[in-house]
Amino acid sequence: MSSYSQRAPAQSSAPVVDSGETSLGDSAETVESTERGESNKKGQKTPLDTVKELIKKADGPGLVSNFAALSRSQPGEVVKLVADRTTLVSALKVIGQDQATLALLHLQFGASATPGRTLNDGLKLLVASVGLSRAGWMQLVAGRDAAQQAAVVADSASLAALRGVEGDPMDLLPGLSMSPEALRAALTATPALTEWILDVGGEARETQIMEALAAAEDADLTRSRYIAAGLWTKHLSSIPKGPATDAETQRLLYNYVLASGESDVSEWNKLFEKRFGVSLTDGGAAWDKASVLRLWQICDLTPPSHIEATVKVIREGDQGDASGWAGGGEIGMSWGTDLLGATEIGAYSDDTDPMRGLNIFDACVRHEIGHNVGESNGWDQPGGFVYTQFGWDKHEDLRPLLDVFIKKYPLPLTTVSSRGKDALRTKILDALGGVSTTSRAGYRAAVEGVQRGLWTQIEGEPLINYLLKRSQGGAWDQMDNVDGRSYHVAYDWFGFCSAPVGLYAKKVSTYAMRSPMEWFAEVYATFYAEADQPGMPLGQLVAGRDPALYKTMMSTVHSGNSLGEVTGQGTVGMPAAQTPQGPIGDFPTPGPEIRNLA
Repeated sequence: MSSYSQRAPAQSSAPVVDSGETSLGDSAETVESTERGESNKKGQKTPLDTVKELIKKADGPGLVSNFAALSRSQPGEVVKLVADRTTLVSALKVIGQDQATLALLHLQFGASATPGRTLNDGLKLLVASVGLSRAGWMQLVAGRDAAQQAAVVADSASLAALRGVEGDPMDLLPGLSMSPEALRAALTATPALTEWILDVGGEARETQIMEALAAAEDADLTRSRYIAAGLWTKHLSSIPKGPATDAETQRLLYNYVLASGESDVSEWNKLFEKRFGVSLTDGGAAWDKASVLRLWQICDLTPPSHIEATVKVIREGDQGDASGWAGGGEIGMSWGTDLLGATEIGAYSDDTDPMRGLNIFDACVRHEIGHNVGESNGWDQPGGFVYTQFGWDKHEDLRPLLDVFIKKYPLPLTTVSSRGKDALRTKILDALGGVSTTSRAGYRAAVEGVQRGLWTQIEGEPLINYLLKRSQGGAWDQMDNVDGRSYHVAYDWFGFCSAPVGLYAKKVSTYAMRSPMEWFAEVYATFYAEADQPGMPLGQLVAGRDPALYKTMMSTVHSGNSLGEVTGQGTVGMPAAQTPQGPIGDFPTPGPEIRNLA
């Protein structure tokens, strides 16, 4: 049964390579302070010097690229940059409001507990530099946990700034909205939060929120009473088999998992199956409550018909940002719980790719769901729109491809005697066309089968070099133009695939170009990334990259589901505010004029 890798060398036969960008500050040495002093005397620039030069040049894109590169290769320099608040604020002003939040995500604001890089610190930097816009804040707050959002509310200056942003407080604090316990504590500790709720939504909105908090408490009390009576297991079994379709039952199940202990793995699995019809399995690493809750929240914001394509989620490891595979309705993933908020800073994306700056865990989950959705609907298979509309192709037979390749990358057989060259060339092409494994070993065996010792004579020729280059891991990162198409081996079991060269300019990530399946899965993950941003338009990252792709995703993949075209919080957050105006803000109709938002 086929399985597809999500940026995971452990699951892939080919290693992933970096996207190849370099910071303008990458050439500066990272040395001890005494050595750095000597270097500076000789005129050696530090990364911070480079940032200041880019500020002088008013090079916003260069600054964003530089921040991402520093985070990847010189995290110590990021610490120095963050400590130099004046320089950082100046840099954000140059970058501008449209990209300032992305720059902060590159610097890991809100993604870790590193002093000076909390969500609250990020908010203050936006206020001090470019101002706090709804779009910028929603991008920064997406996926951040309740504790980080509670810290923003507890800071009077930050709360005052946030109150200046148009929108319902529960929309602007989605993580807090999803945690009744944390929300109640915040309301108790900060009366100004209640005042804000009343100012925006009136007493009706306050009552609605209080009723939701009471429902969570009732679920906790009900669970405790059933446990005390020894009837909890029986009660769970009485709940109909999932997926639950009734919103009240969906909320009840979420409140039950919130009320559970920190190690109730069996109970979490039962509740998850009741809610989504999907089981959680330990495949080498144990589940923890934080991971279950985040997975629950993501699935709650996924079209129900898409969840049906997945029957099992396996936690295979508890280290790293996030990596995984999918196939046959299953998902296998590894991640570190402490890195649930880690962001993509360029390991798998170029500077202008929409996936840059997204939460890695969230994107990985959606990517793997996308694999199962694409396969079950045939969208990423031959005959599906990935092939028919966007030009991907899978090449089952290598022999015809060699005739295409040889026009640009010839096989002159310069080291072979002139007699019978044409016949020998045909034999070599026929042998190469029949290889079962597109690799150096496979090619060599095929050539040696034609004539012993022939491989060493021809391995330096253009066609052989091309085959070796386009068969190695990471070849998809580098576009190659052969009659308007770029060819490479996706996986050993898949063989060669190709895409129109124009598709590279519209990619959502570098990894998307690995295969038709990865392209769909990365597009899927990017399209639903804004689901964590209540009240914002869905799929605008994709719309800004390729309006035609956005229209296809909306009309084909997203068509007919209950999430609509504007994001919400599903049933795990506070009930949506009942406002006649609809979503906040004016959102453009997808078209060529939409710029890349990431």
